Amino acid sequence: MTSQTDLPPTTLADLNRHIQQRFQDLTPQFQVGARYLLDYPAEIPIASMRQVATQAGVQPATLVRLAQTLGYPGWAELKQVFVQSLHSAPRHYADRAQTMMRGGGVKDIYTRTLNTQADNMRLLGELPTGQIDDVATHIARGRHVYIGGFRASFAAAYTFYYLYRLFRPSVTLLRSDAGTLEMDLDLISRHDTVVIISFAPYSHESMRVLEASRQA
Repeated sequence: MTSQTDLPPTTLADLNRHIQQRFQDLTPQFQVGARYLLDYPAEIPIASMRQVATQAGVQPATLVRLAQTLGYPGWAELKQVFVQSLHSAPRHYADRAQTMMRGGGVKDIYTRTLNTQADNMRLLGELPTGQIDDVATHIARGRHVYIGGFRASFAAAYTFYYLYRLFRPSVTLLRSDAGTLEMDLDLISRHDTVVIISFAPYSHESMRVLEASRQA
């Protein structure tokens, strides 16, 4: 008979703690898969097991065995924890978008959008001036500057790249859609500066750029 304490975690918070507690005892391949679960929880509910395995860099069978090692019958049961977490998460962005669409005509939406952008710009004034100066100096001193922003962050990264290219030629926009990312990452040296524009949960590409930068 299985005791209550033998049951696998049913919430994402408990699962994260369970993985962290057992992480050092996992095999190297299990650690790779477990690290992906910890770093990209939002990807798990919307992707197939094969897609998750590809993004994590492991075989699909590894994910099945990892799930069983963590106490679940299989991958489907482990994935369900992430699905339930997604359903219970607050939907602030979606709620705001729906409220905006219901809140009036085009002029009203336009005005509120401009006000939101203005508020975001004002928030920049709350950042420590010294920290901004340090970042700008670090970027300027780089022999070459690599800029990475993927998926939803690509537009911001491209805008920064386009504007900065007006001032200096030694700037490269890192891209994953043309199959050149790995070649560009091989060119990064310790004399260069890498700018990553992203937000949690961070994309697999952003983490790959971060790892390559640290290695360089």
